[in-house]
Amino acid sequence: MRSLIRLLPGLILFCMVLTGVHARSKVLRPSKDDFYTPPPGFENEKPGAILKSRTLPHNSLAVASVFRQNLESVYQILYRTSDGLGAPVATVTTLFVPYGADPLKLVSYQAAEDSSAIDCAPSYTYQSGSSFSDAFIQAEPLFMASYFRRGWSVSVPDYEGPKALFGVGAMAGKATLDGIRAVLSSCSFTKIDPMADVQMWGYSGGSIPTGWATELHPSYAPELNIVGAVLGGVVVSPNGTMNTINQQDEKGLVFPFYRGLANQYPDMAAYLDSVIKPEKRKDYDRVNDLCLTGIMREYKKDDLSTYFSEPDYVNHPTVKKALEENVMGQLDTPTIPLFMLHMEFDKLAPFSEVKELYSRWCDGGASIQFNIDASSAHTTHLLLGAPDALLFMESRFDKKPIQKGCSTTGKSLSKIDSHSLSALGSLLWNAWVGLNGIRLGAKNP
Repeated sequence: MRSLIRLLPGLILFCMVLTGVHARSKVLRPSKDDFYTPPPGFENEKPGAILKSRTLPHNSLAVASVFRQNLESVYQILYRTSDGLGAPVATVTTLFVPYGADPLKLVSYQAAEDSSAIDCAPSYTYQSGSSFSDAFIQAEPLFMASYFRRGWSVSVPDYEGPKALFGVGAMAGKATLDGIRAVLSSCSFTKIDPMADVQMWGYSGGSIPTGWATELHPSYAPELNIVGAVLGGVVVSPNGTMNTINQQDEKGLVFPFYRGLANQYPDMAAYLDSVIKPEKRKDYDRVNDLCLTGIMREYKKDDLSTYFSEPDYVNHPTVKKALEENVMGQLDTPTIPLFMLHMEFDKLAPFSEVKELYSRWCDGGASIQFNIDASSAHTTHLLLGAPDALLFMESRFDKKPIQKGCSTTGKSLSKIDSHSLSALGSLLWNAWVGLNGIRLGAKNP
């Protein structure tokens, strides 16, 4: 089983090479697409208000921008939301509707964008014909295939907004909830029921918007009927995660964290600009043009601290303020039933912070199933933990009784039970169905 998990990314890339001769239609990047520009006066609309909409080809969702997924319909919605400082902004969510969709079931899927570049938004990178710029996020539709085969529609918000505010929790959480609001008010053209049950999913970078949305939900969007949420590889704080990453060989992910926060906080941006070494300026600015794969390739061994003339830059008041304001766990205790999964020895997102967050939420009365894995790595645990997470989501949509309170379970590749193994097999089969262009939906030929 471990070998299969390790081989899967390579198998996908091998298939990409074999099918690389497929023709691609050109897709406009968000920075060049007028659809992303809101109409005058949008600021006066309520959060979640639909500003624009358009219909995309039914097979526009693609794995690695090549493998088209055969769905019934795809829509994009520009809607009003707010950034991390409360200023009105507009962003896009993309709605994927499978064949035989249940209009009463909706999943808000927060992708692991992990970039401070506006052209890395999933509304673009998920489309067939987009540039193959992010191997991880562009493989995530493989997991969505299991949702589609159950008849669940999936909405994917550009939760970083029009300025790519990676790591800004309030922006991400509000954009997620407002994206759900927009989809639930789109019945006239998407047929999604405004009273639909909703669940949220977010892994790694996608855990930031999902976790913040669970905390904001009771006060910001209590009218939304969110019946469950899955958080995996949880990024609790930018600083804790960056400190952990800086201890590894691959330090590149630190760069978009800082650039994303600086895109939101002008004072932080001005300070960092004032201490950047002249010879590092070009590389520092280039971060805002790259998606995650490019970042990890070009900045793999770079240490951000060597870019600044001030060695203690992280403790400057403007930087400290931005880091402290974006720590998960400072708002309301989630009232949504949660399924959390994390690795005990995660080399990207520190387990100690996740354990502390879990305890804080539990002490506040949350209901959480916490799956702790002691064997796999940050990325492979996505595959290992997804089956149990999927079973949790299935039980929530089926309206089975909620498990009150908190509980923890240990899981490893050597201890996976038959139920989870069956779900894993189903997940891989559904991914294969999607890769081969077979109709995805509750009613398949």
